[in-house]
Amino acid sequence: MRFIAGFLLYFLVVASVVPAAVPELIPFRQGNAWGYCDPTGELRIAADYDAALPFQNGRAVVFRRGKAGLIDAQGQVIIALLYDNIIMDRHLRLRRGKRYALARTNGEMLTPFDYDQIFPERSGLFLVEDAGRFGMLDTAGQRVVPAQYDHVRVLRDRSGNYTDLIAVRDGEFIGLYDRCGNRISSPRYTRMDVFDNGFAVVQREYRFGMIDLEGREVIEAAYDNLHAVREGLAAAAVRGKWGFVDTQGREVVPFRFQAVKPSGFFQGRAAVQYRDQWLFIDRKGEASLPWKGPYFSFGRMSDGMIPAAVLDRGGRVRYGYLDHKGEGAIPFVYDQTFAFREGFAVVGQLSRLRNSVIERRRYGVLDRAGKVVVPLVLSSATEARIIRDSLASYGSAHFREGDKYCRVDHRGRISDCQLPAEQKLMLRYAQTRCERSPLVAVAVAGRWGFCQRNGREVIPPKYHEVACFENGLAMVWPREGEGYFFVDERGREYVGAE
Repeated sequence: MRFIAGFLLYFLVVASVVPAAVPELIPFRQGNAWGYCDPTGELRIAADYDAALPFQNGRAVVFRRGKAGLIDAQGQVIIALLYDNIIMDRHLRLRRGKRYALARTNGEMLTPFDYDQIFPERSGLFLVEDAGRFGMLDTAGQRVVPAQYDHVRVLRDRSGNYTDLIAVRDGEFIGLYDRCGNRISSPRYTRMDVFDNGFAVVQREYRFGMIDLEGREVIEAAYDNLHAVREGLAAAAVRGKWGFVDTQGREVVPFRFQAVKPSGFFQGRAAVQYRDQWLFIDRKGEASLPWKGPYFSFGRMSDGMIPAAVLDRGGRVRYGYLDHKGEGAIPFVYDQTFAFREGFAVVGQLSRLRNSVIERRRYGVLDRAGKVVVPLVLSSATEARIIRDSLASYGSAHFREGDKYCRVDHRGRISDCQLPAEQKLMLRYAQTRCERSPLVAVAVAGRWGFCQRNGREVIPPKYHEVACFENGLAMVWPREGEGYFFVDERGREYVGAE
C-alpha cells in the first residue's frame, strides 16, 4: 500500500477556496477495486484498478499492482502502468525507483530519470535535486541552472513579484543566472536583498553595491553601507559619513551627515543627522526643514506629517507627529509610529495584560487630526496596516476586538460587532479543519462531518477521518482501518459493494 500513501498525504493537505461543481467523472470504489462513475452513480470506466485519483484536465492517475499510469476520460491508457508514482499538475512528475523525470500530460517525456526530486515553483520553473545539489528546469524540461548548487531561488521584488533573475548559492557565496540559462555572475556576493524600485543591494568583500533587474552591478560594491533606492537616490556611507548617490553610483548629496533614515527620500525630502541635530534635506542636500527642539529622531514625511520622537521626564521614548512646518501636530504619547498614508497612520502602544505585569504592544489607526479611528487593540502592525489601507481605499474596514469582529468607518464609527464564523463553529464543535475550503470539516465525539462557514450542517459528523474538499470532492474514511472513498458537497458517497 506504499504507492497509495504518497498521494493520500498530498490530498490531505490541499484545500480549495472556491466551491466547485461535481466532476463529470468521479473515482468510485466498488469493494476493493476502483473505477469512475458519473454524478448519478452510474459506472463509466470499469473498476479495474487498485486505486484511482480524480480527473484533472481530462486526465487521471490510476494504480494497479503497485504501479501508476495515466488514463483519459474514455478510459484509454495514455501512459502505461509502469511507474512507481505519478504526480500530476500542469506537468507530470514520474517516479521510477528513486528517480524522477518530467513529462507533459500527453505522455511526452521532457527529461530522463535524472533527479532525486522535482518541485514545481510558482515562478513557473521547476526546482530539481540531484545528490543533494539543486538546479532549475523550464517548462520544456530544458536546464536553466545546473544541479550543482546548495540553494537556488528566483529573486522577487518588494511586492512579491518574480524577476527574471535566479540566485544560486555555493557555500557562502551567491551568483546569478537569468531565466534563459545564462550565467550573469559567478558566486561572489555574500548578501543579496530583494529588489526595490528596480534595484537590489548586494554585498561583496565587505563592501556594498547595487544590481539592476538584468543583474548588472550598476553601483560598484565600494561603500561601507548602502540603503535601497528611494525616488531615484540611495543613501550610502563612506568612512563613517553618509550621503546620497544616484542609480549609476554618481554622488548627488555630499557625504557629510552622521546618519540617515533607511526610508531615504520621500516626497522630495530625507531625514538626516547633521552635527547631532536631525533635519530634513531636499534633493540638493539643502536643509528644507531645520529646527531645534526636543526631537531626536524622525521618520519619513508623508501627507505633510512627520513621525518624530522625544524623551519624556522619565527618560522614556515617546512618539508623535509634526506637521510640514516642524510644529507638533499629534501629541507624543505613543510607543511606536508609522508614516501616514492617504490620511491614516498606524501607531503602537504598550499595554499591560489583564492580571499580569507583562506588557505587550497593541496597534491602532489614527487620522490626520490625531483621532483614534481604530482602537489600539490589534496584535500586529501588519494587521493594522491592512486595516489602514482598507480605510483609505474603501472608507471602512473590519477589526477584531476580543472574541468579536467589528466594522469601523473612516470617521471611527464602530458597528456590527459579532463573533466570527470560526468562533461560532468552535462553540458548537470540538474541532474544526479546512476553514478556507468550501465546506468546513467539523468533529463531534471523534467523528467528522462538514458544514458551511455560517454553521449550517451539510454532512453529519459520522466519519473516522476526512480530507478537505477539492474540486467538489473530499476523501473520507468511514471507520478506523477501513479504506477511503469520495463524497461530494451534497454528502453523496461514491462507493458500492463488490
